[in-house]
Amino acid sequence: MASEGGERKPECLLFDLDGTLYLDSDGYVGHCRARAGEYLAKKLGMTKEEAEEKRKLALKTSNQTVKGLRALGYEIDDVEFVTYMRDGVEKFLKPNEKLSEFLSSLPAKKYIFTNTREVEAEKALKCLGIREHFLQVYGADFMGDMCKPE
Repeated sequence: MASEGGERKPECLLFDLDGTLYLDSDGYVGHCRARAGEYLAKKLGMTKEEAEEKRKLALKTSNQTVKGLRALGYEIDDVEFVTYMRDGVEKFLKPNEKLSEFLSSLPAKKYIFTNTREVEAEKALKCLGIREHFLQVYGADFMGDMCKPE
């Protein structure tokens, strides 16, 4: 799409969620990592240290913890795992007026493309007060056995 001056403007924009629309310094990413380790320790009978090492390896293997764990031979209920891991989002992510204003200033259609489940992404967007800026959220349920950057 070209503007009046002949300059091309994007028709749509894809945004990642984690580490893009909120910072790691908000504490939510650390919270999710700790909860993932707790879950793995309980479900797989590991120490917290072993669980953390498996979590890191799984993420490094596939860029998504559940997919990586499955590649490593572990059967994980993805809904249960992600729900447990991301519980408590409202304690960390708060409305971000500056981000909302910035998103409002972008005339293109906006979408979320994330490796987490859509329901959890929706919760995070609502906590940030920016859900209304996005036409659709595409995540792990949409992608099935694939994940970004595949």
